[in-house]
Amino acid sequence: MQTSYFTQASLACFLIFNFHFHFSKADYSDLYIIEVLDPEVTWLKSRTAYYNDSFQILRQLVGEEALIMSRPVDYDLDFSPHDIVFIGWVGDQRGTYDGPRKALRYMLESGRRHYVGFGSDIGGYDTDPNAGPLGRTKELFLRWTAVGALSSFMENSGDGEHFPWKFDKETTDIYRSWVNLRYTLVPYLYSEGTKVAIYRNGT
Repeated sequence: MQTSYFTQASLACFLIFNFHFHFSKADYSDLYIIEVLDPEVTWLKSRTAYYNDSFQILRQLVGEEALIMSRPVDYDLDFSPHDIVFIGWVGDQRGTYDGPRKALRYMLESGRRHYVGFGSDIGGYDTDPNAGPLGRTKELFLRWTAVGALSSFMENSGDGEHFPWKFDKETTDIYRSWVNLRYTLVPYLYSEGTKVAIYRNGT
């Protein structure tokens, strides 16, 4: 394993352990840097080593509860190794209507490739400069909230603050109703995710 390339994985796991988290967000997106530094290290080898290092170091530190979150499918590629990634987001979409379309396409592809859990940044990761001060419209945000609530992974993340209460009370109330619905789905999502993991990994 080429650990010399992945000191940031070790550092992240050290910090996480010392702050008592059992979770790491591993995002190895700038793969071209490794290929420029060492043409013998391919994209596939470097990303596999990075994610495996992140997972194994974290598991040594905190035990079997260790979990990393990374991208399952992005740019129509398998981004993370199947055997260690149980939840992730499908890349950084823009806060326009093209964003949820791309996110849904990558989520469907992630499922087809037997990744366990996946979702997208509600409202998009990147802002739309034409959408006002929050970088995405209220209507887009609420439509994306519905997608997120019904996905195996729900996340509100990205550029700028776009929490529901930053829009207005109506947005907050609608968002809350989707979150409440999601809580009722958690046992089902957990059960089905476990079945996929067992089918995929055999244990």
